[in-house]
Amino acid sequence: MEQLSDTDFEGLKRSLDKASKILPGMVFLDYIMGRSGHDQVLISDAELPVGLIVEYFKSRAGAVAH
Repeated sequence: MEQLSDTDFEGLKRSLDKASKILPGMVFLDYIMGRSGHDQVLISDAELPVGLIVEYFKSRAGAVAH
């Protein structure tokens, strides 16, 4: 997305039904992937509740700290 021109980015937003919901998540995902060293994601139809994701990262942080 960083490499898109303003016109192309606006076109992308218009092409997505829920762009206002999807694009912030994509930016966050890109940020997390860059910091964690991951370069691939698996997109699934099932959505994890936010609480499960937070608990996962909290448990990993506790494991690293010990």
